[in-house]
Amino acid sequence: MHVFSGQKIGVGSGSTIVYAVQRLAERFHLPADSKERLTDIMCVPTSFQATSLIVEAKLPLGDLSRYPELDVAIDGADEVDEHLNLIKGGGGCALQEKIVASKYVVHTTISHHHNHHCITDSVVVLLL
Repeated sequence: MHVFSGQKIGVGSGSTIVYAVQRLAERFHLPADSKERLTDIMCVPTSFQATSLIVEAKLPLGDLSRYPELDVAIDGADEVDEHLNLIKGGGGCALQEKIVASKYVVHTTISHHHNHHCITDSVVVLLL
């Protein structure tokens, strides 16, 4: 795991972030005596989708104005090549994602190859 208690966590957007937020919530809501339990975290979203997921999962919600420096950011990539170079999309959240993304833990699943690129759909390349 790249996420630890006490961290400020950037939360990206897209189809794969759902799984990351679910895992954060599982660890955050573990019994107090569990070694894997996350405590004293703050989740900083990049989008309305991320905000909704964080609130729905009953995770602590922050924003960039109160938490401008993050310990880790979790987001997906639209493409990953054989050298693990990532391409982020240009969607509506792109600017906010780039502001949040000083460090990345990218969750993605490589689904198929197309013109020497690995096109991604869904969950797990880890980078820091």
